[in-house]
Amino acid sequence: MNKVDDREHQNLFERIRAILTIAKQQIVQTVKQTKFYSDFEIGRAIVEVQQQGDERANYGKSVLKGVSTNLTDHFGKGFSVATGQNSDCSNSDTSS
Repeated sequence: MNKVDDREHQNLFERIRAILTIAKQQIVQTVKQTKFYSDFEIGRAIVEVQQQGDERANYGKSVLKGVSTNLTDHFGKGFSVATGQNSDCSNSDTSS
């Protein structure tokens, strides 16, 4: 290859690298936004069911245990009651 071919090769590589870098950043941002939204909606659904209009939930963990078992059966690991209590969806601080 001559110098012109090397420069063209390098320019093409840089353009493709930039496109892929931006695409990767956009994918990461989309995944983070989607996770935040779903965690928020899951938390809201849990609070609505547990509290049923009351200021505080009356029976708490019994409902979560059943839902946790169903979610684990359907989706696999990651849906224990402890995981839910430690996740963004059940924390009042949603800054993550």
